[in-house]
Amino acid sequence: MLRRRLALPVIALLALAACSSDSNSSGTASTSAPTTTAAPAPSTDATDAVTTTEAATTTTESPADQALAYSEAGPFPVGVTTLQLEKGPLVEVWYPAIEGSTGTETYDVRDYVGDVIKPLLTGDAPTTFSYPATRDAAVADGSFPVALFVHVLGSALFALVGAFQFVPSLRRHHLTWHRRAGRVLVGAGLLVAVSAVWITLTYPGQPGTGQVLYLVRLVVGPAMAAFVTLGLVAIRRRDIPAHRAWMIRAYALGLGAGTQVFTEGFGEAIFGTGIVIGDVLKVAGWVINLAVAEWVIRRPGRAPRRGPVLMGTRAS
Repeated sequence: MLRRRLALPVIALLALAACSSDSNSSGTASTSAPTTTAAPAPSTDATDAVTTTEAATTTTESPADQALAYSEAGPFPVGVTTLQLEKGPLVEVWYPAIEGSTGTETYDVRDYVGDVIKPLLTGDAPTTFSYPATRDAAVADGSFPVALFVHVLGSALFALVGAFQFVPSLRRHHLTWHRRAGRVLVGAGLLVAVSAVWITLTYPGQPGTGQVLYLVRLVVGPAMAAFVTLGLVAIRRRDIPAHRAWMIRAYALGLGAGTQVFTEGFGEAIFGTGIVIGDVLKVAGWVINLAVAEWVIRRPGRAPRRGPVLMGTRAS
Protein backbone atom coordinates (compact mmCIF):
# COMPACT_ATOMS: atom_id res chain seq x y z
CA MET A 1 0.00 0.00 0.00
CA LEU A 2 1.42 3.32 -1.03
CA ARG A 3 1.58 5.78 1.83
CA ARG A 4 1.84 9.42 1.17
CA ARG A 5 2.85 11.79 3.87
CA LEU A 6 0.73 14.92 3.90
CA ALA A 7 1.89 18.00 5.68
CA LEU A 8 -0.67 20.40 7.13
CA PRO A 9 0.11 23.90 5.85
CA VAL A 10 0.99 26.39 8.55
CA ILE A 11 -0.78 29.72 8.20
CA ALA A 12 1.35 32.60 9.44
CA LEU A 13 -0.12 36.04 9.95
CA LEU A 14 2.37 38.91 9.76
CA ALA A 15 1.04 42.18 11.11
CA LEU A 16 3.46 45.07 10.61
CA ALA A 17 2.35 48.49 11.69
CA ALA A 18 4.61 51.45 11.20
CA CYS A 19 3.61 54.96 11.67
CA SER A 20 6.16 57.72 11.51
CA SER A 21 6.21 61.33 10.65
CA ASP A 22 8.53 64.23 11.27
CA SER A 23 7.45 67.39 12.88
CA ASN A 24 9.71 70.21 11.83
CA SER A 25 9.28 73.78 12.93
CA SER A 26 11.66 76.58 12.27
CA GLY A 27 12.35 79.18 14.90
CA THR A 28 11.35 82.79 14.59
CA ALA A 29 14.28 85.12 13.96
CA SER A 30 14.09 88.84 14.58
CA THR A 31 16.77 91.25 13.35
CA SER A 32 16.73 94.88 14.40
CA ALA A 33 19.24 97.63 13.64
CA PRO A 34 20.75 99.50 16.62
CA THR A 35 18.88 102.69 17.49
CA THR A 36 20.27 106.14 18.39
CA THR A 37 18.76 109.13 20.20
CA ALA A 38 18.85 111.27 17.05
CA ALA A 39 16.92 109.14 14.68
CA PRO A 40 15.78 105.66 15.16
CA ALA A 41 16.98 103.34 12.48
CA PRO A 42 14.35 101.37 10.66
CA SER A 43 14.03 97.88 11.89
CA THR A 44 13.53 94.86 9.74
CA ASP A 45 11.77 91.86 11.19
CA ALA A 46 12.14 88.64 9.30
CA THR A 47 9.96 85.90 10.52
CA ASP A 48 10.29 82.48 9.03
CA ALA A 49 7.14 80.64 8.30
CA VAL A 50 6.43 78.06 10.92
CA THR A 51 5.42 74.74 9.50
CA THR A 52 3.96 72.09 11.70
CA THR A 53 3.32 68.49 10.72
CA GLU A 54 1.24 66.55 13.18
CA ALA A 55 2.36 63.00 13.57
CA ALA A 56 -0.27 60.43 12.97
CA THR A 57 -0.86 58.58 16.18
CA THR A 58 -2.50 55.29 16.91
CA THR A 59 -4.10 54.68 20.26
CA THR A 60 -3.95 51.25 21.80
CA GLU A 61 -6.42 50.56 24.57
CA SER A 62 -4.76 48.70 27.40
CA PRO A 63 -6.54 45.87 29.25
CA ALA A 64 -6.77 48.15 32.31
CA ASP A 65 -8.60 50.79 30.29
CA GLN A 66 -10.89 48.14 28.81
CA ALA A 67 -11.78 46.97 32.32
CA LEU A 68 -12.91 50.49 33.24
CA ALA A 69 -15.94 49.98 31.02
CA TYR A 70 -17.26 47.57 33.66
CA SER A 71 -16.21 49.56 36.74
CA GLU A 72 -19.18 51.92 36.75
CA ALA A 73 -22.65 51.09 37.98
CA GLY A 74 -25.17 49.84 35.44
CA PRO A 75 -28.72 51.12 34.83
CA PHE A 76 -30.38 48.94 37.50
CA PRO A 77 -30.21 48.91 41.29
CA VAL A 78 -28.67 45.72 42.64
CA GLY A 79 -30.53 42.96 44.42
CA VAL A 80 -28.96 40.01 46.18
CA THR A 81 -30.33 36.76 47.57
CA THR A 82 -28.91 33.56 49.00
CA LEU A 83 -29.69 30.17 47.49
CA GLN A 84 -28.95 26.75 48.90
CA LEU A 85 -27.96 24.27 46.23
CA GLU A 86 -29.19 20.72 46.57
CA LYS A 87 -25.60 19.57 46.78
CA GLY A 88 -23.08 22.22 47.63
CA PRO A 89 -22.56 25.42 49.60
CA LEU A 90 -24.67 28.54 49.79
CA VAL A 91 -24.62 30.71 46.66
CA GLU A 92 -25.00 34.49 46.56
CA VAL A 93 -26.98 35.61 43.50
CA TRP A 94 -26.75 39.24 42.34
CA TYR A 95 -29.41 40.50 39.92
CA PRO A 96 -31.06 43.69 38.53
CA ALA A 97 -33.61 45.00 41.06
CA ILE A 98 -36.62 47.30 40.67
CA GLU A 99 -36.24 51.07 40.88
CA GLY A 100 -36.14 52.44 44.43
CA SER A 101 -34.21 49.49 45.85
CA THR A 102 -31.62 50.89 48.21
CA GLY A 103 -29.46 49.29 50.83
CA THR A 104 -26.01 48.08 51.74
CA GLU A 105 -24.87 44.50 51.99
CA THR A 106 -21.86 43.74 54.18
CA TYR A 107 -19.79 40.57 53.97
CA ASP A 108 -17.31 39.24 56.49
CA VAL A 109 -14.51 37.29 54.86
CA ARG A 110 -14.16 35.11 57.94
CA ASP A 111 -17.55 33.56 57.20
CA TYR A 112 -16.20 32.14 53.93
CA VAL A 113 -12.79 30.78 54.90
CA GLY A 114 -11.61 27.74 56.80
CA ASP A 115 -10.80 27.59 60.49
CA VAL A 116 -7.08 27.56 59.73
CA ILE A 117 -7.19 30.95 57.99
CA LYS A 118 -9.59 32.73 60.35
CA PRO A 119 -6.97 33.42 63.08
CA LEU A 120 -4.79 35.14 60.49
CA LEU A 121 -7.49 37.70 59.65
CA THR A 122 -6.90 39.95 62.63
CA GLY A 123 -5.28 43.30 63.26
CA ASP A 124 -4.62 45.24 60.08
CA ALA A 125 -6.14 42.63 57.77
CA PRO A 126 -9.54 43.89 56.57
CA THR A 127 -12.30 41.35 57.01
CA THR A 128 -15.52 43.19 56.15
CA PHE A 129 -16.57 44.66 52.80
CA SER A 130 -19.77 46.56 52.01
CA TYR A 131 -21.55 46.88 48.66
CA PRO A 132 -24.66 48.81 47.55
CA ALA A 133 -27.28 46.08 47.27
CA THR A 134 -30.75 45.26 48.57
CA ARG A 135 -31.33 41.89 50.19
CA ASP A 136 -34.16 39.91 48.50
CA ALA A 137 -35.33 42.87 46.41
CA ALA A 138 -37.90 42.36 43.64
CA VAL A 139 -36.47 41.51 40.23
CA ALA A 140 -36.61 44.31 37.68
CA ASP A 141 -38.71 43.94 34.57
CA GLY A 142 -36.98 44.36 31.24
CA SER A 143 -35.20 42.64 28.42
CA PHE A 144 -32.26 40.47 29.28
CA PRO A 145 -29.68 38.91 26.95
CA VAL A 146 -31.70 35.88 25.84
CA ALA A 147 -29.80 35.78 22.56
CA LEU A 148 -26.53 35.57 24.46
CA PHE A 149 -27.72 32.59 26.50
CA VAL A 150 -28.99 30.89 23.35
CA HIS A 151 -25.65 31.48 21.64
CA VAL A 152 -23.53 30.17 24.52
CA LEU A 153 -25.67 27.10 25.26
CA GLY A 154 -26.11 26.32 21.56
CA SER A 155 -22.38 26.60 20.96
CA ALA A 156 -21.61 24.25 23.84
CA LEU A 157 -24.12 21.68 22.56
CA PHE A 158 -22.90 22.02 18.97
CA ALA A 159 -19.24 21.59 19.97
CA LEU A 160 -19.70 18.73 22.43
CA VAL A 161 -22.22 16.54 20.62
CA GLY A 162 -20.78 17.38 17.22
CA ALA A 163 -17.44 15.89 18.13
CA PHE A 164 -19.00 12.42 18.41
CA GLN A 165 -20.58 12.72 14.97
CA PHE A 166 -17.16 12.38 13.35
CA VAL A 167 -16.23 9.12 15.13
CA PRO A 168 -16.47 6.40 12.45
CA SER A 169 -17.24 3.56 14.86
CA LEU A 170 -20.23 5.45 16.31
CA ARG A 171 -21.62 6.11 12.86
CA ARG A 172 -21.29 2.46 11.83
CA HIS A 173 -22.59 0.80 14.99
CA HIS A 174 -25.02 3.46 16.26
CA LEU A 175 -26.55 4.90 13.12
CA THR A 176 -29.87 5.70 14.81
CA TRP A 177 -28.12 7.78 17.45
CA HIS A 178 -26.11 9.52 14.75
CA ARG A 179 -29.27 10.55 12.92
CA ARG A 180 -31.08 11.76 16.04
CA ALA A 181 -28.05 13.68 17.27
CA GLY A 182 -27.67 15.16 13.80
CA ARG A 183 -31.19 16.60 13.93
CA VAL A 184 -30.37 18.21 17.27
CA LEU A 185 -27.13 19.60 15.90
CA VAL A 186 -28.83 21.13 12.87
CA GLY A 187 -31.13 23.08 15.19
CA ALA A 188 -28.28 24.04 17.52
CA GLY A 189 -26.07 25.13 14.64
CA LEU A 190 -28.77 27.36 13.15
CA LEU A 191 -29.48 28.90 16.56
CA VAL A 192 -25.77 29.62 17.05
CA ALA A 193 -25.46 31.26 13.64
CA VAL A 194 -28.64 33.36 13.90
CA SER A 195 -27.93 34.46 17.48
CA ALA A 196 -24.37 35.42 16.49
CA VAL A 197 -25.68 37.80 13.81
CA TRP A 198 -28.32 39.16 16.17
CA ILE A 199 -25.75 39.85 18.91
CA THR A 200 -23.41 41.52 16.42
CA LEU A 201 -26.11 43.85 15.10
CA THR A 202 -27.94 44.73 18.33
CA TYR A 203 -25.50 44.38 21.23
CA PRO A 204 -22.82 46.98 22.03
CA GLY A 205 -19.40 46.01 20.75
CA GLN A 206 -17.04 44.26 23.11
CA PRO A 207 -14.36 46.64 24.42
CA GLY A 208 -11.12 46.23 22.50
CA THR A 209 -12.76 45.10 19.23
CA GLY A 210 -13.13 47.06 16.01
CA GLN A 211 -14.79 47.20 12.62
CA VAL A 212 -12.74 44.36 11.13
CA LEU A 213 -14.15 41.81 13.58
CA TYR A 214 -17.63 43.34 13.28
CA LEU A 215 -17.71 42.83 9.50
CA VAL A 216 -16.19 39.34 9.63
CA ARG A 217 -18.78 38.22 12.19
CA LEU A 218 -21.50 39.32 9.79
CA VAL A 219 -19.96 36.94 7.26
CA VAL A 220 -19.21 33.99 9.55
CA GLY A 221 -22.73 33.77 10.98
CA PRO A 222 -24.59 33.46 7.65
CA ALA A 223 -21.83 31.20 6.31
CA MET A 224 -22.29 28.76 9.20
CA ALA A 225 -26.07 28.77 8.70
CA ALA A 226 -25.56 28.09 4.98
CA PHE A 227 -23.13 25.22 5.67
CA VAL A 228 -25.56 23.55 8.09
CA THR A 229 -28.45 23.96 5.64
CA LEU A 230 -26.43 22.57 2.73
CA GLY A 231 -25.40 19.61 4.90
CA LEU A 232 -29.04 18.90 5.71
CA VAL A 233 -30.07 19.13 2.03
CA ALA A 234 -27.22 16.81 1.04
CA ILE A 235 -28.14 14.06 3.47
CA ARG A 236 -31.78 14.21 2.40
CA ARG A 237 -30.51 13.52 -1.13
CA ARG A 238 -28.42 10.65 0.25
CA ASP A 239 -25.27 12.49 -0.83
CA ILE A 240 -23.08 11.40 2.09
CA PRO A 241 -19.74 12.89 0.85
CA ALA A 242 -21.33 16.32 0.37
CA HIS A 243 -23.13 16.04 3.72
CA ARG A 244 -19.85 15.21 5.46
CA ALA A 245 -18.02 18.10 3.77
CA TRP A 246 -20.59 20.76 4.62
CA MET A 247 -20.97 19.64 8.23
CA ILE A 248 -17.19 19.64 8.73
CA ARG A 249 -17.08 23.23 7.47
CA ALA A 250 -19.94 24.23 9.79
CA TYR A 251 -18.26 22.54 12.73
CA ALA A 252 -14.99 24.35 11.93
CA LEU A 253 -16.72 27.73 12.14
CA GLY A 254 -18.52 26.69 15.31
CA LEU A 255 -15.20 25.95 17.02
CA GLY A 256 -13.73 29.32 16.07
CA ALA A 257 -13.85 30.64 19.64
CA GLY A 258 -11.74 27.72 20.85
CA THR A 259 -9.00 28.35 18.31
CA GLN A 260 -9.08 32.08 19.03
CA VAL A 261 -7.77 31.37 22.52
CA PHE A 262 -4.54 30.16 20.96
CA THR A 263 -4.29 32.69 18.13
CA GLU A 264 -4.80 35.58 20.54
CA GLY A 265 -2.50 34.14 23.20
CA PHE A 266 0.45 33.43 20.93
CA GLY A 267 -0.30 36.30 18.54
CA GLU A 268 -0.33 38.99 21.22
CA ALA A 269 2.92 37.64 22.62
CA ILE A 270 4.52 38.07 19.17
CA PHE A 271 2.78 41.09 17.64
CA GLY A 272 1.59 42.94 20.73
CA THR A 273 -1.87 44.22 21.53
CA GLY A 274 -4.22 46.61 19.79
CA ILE A 275 -7.69 46.76 18.34
CA VAL A 276 -6.68 45.93 14.78
CA ILE A 277 -4.21 43.24 15.85
CA GLY A 278 -6.82 41.73 18.19
CA ASP A 279 -9.39 41.63 15.40
CA VAL A 280 -6.94 39.98 12.98
CA LEU A 281 -5.95 37.37 15.55
CA LYS A 282 -9.61 36.50 16.20
CA VAL A 283 -10.28 36.21 12.48
CA ALA A 284 -7.23 33.94 12.23
CA GLY A 285 -9.04 31.41 14.42
CA TRP A 286 -11.77 30.93 11.80
CA VAL A 287 -9.28 30.96 8.94
CA ILE A 288 -7.14 28.24 10.50
CA ASN A 289 -10.19 26.10 11.29
CA LEU A 290 -11.48 26.35 7.72
CA ALA A 291 -8.04 25.53 6.33
CA VAL A 292 -7.85 22.39 8.46
CA ALA A 293 -11.43 21.49 7.49
CA GLU A 294 -10.62 21.74 3.78
CA TRP A 295 -7.52 19.61 4.29
CA VAL A 296 -9.60 16.92 6.06
CA ILE A 297 -12.26 17.03 3.35
CA ARG A 298 -9.87 16.85 0.39
CA ARG A 299 -7.26 14.45 1.67
CA PRO A 300 -7.20 11.09 -0.12
CA GLY A 301 -9.09 8.40 1.71
CA ARG A 302 -7.42 5.30 3.00
CA ALA A 303 -7.73 2.14 1.04
CA PRO A 304 -10.24 -0.23 2.62
CA ARG A 305 -8.92 -3.20 4.49
CA ARG A 306 -9.06 -6.43 2.65
CA GLY A 307 -9.41 -9.78 4.22
CA PRO A 308 -7.26 -12.79 3.36
CA VAL A 309 -7.75 -14.14 -0.15
CA LEU A 310 -8.18 -17.92 -0.35
CA MET A 311 -6.68 -19.35 -3.44
CA GLY A 312 -7.15 -22.86 -4.70
CA THR A 313 -7.65 -24.96 -7.78
CA ARG A 314 -10.93 -24.97 -9.52
CA ALA A 315 -12.38 -28.38 -10.20
CA SER A 316 -12.65 -29.16 -13.86
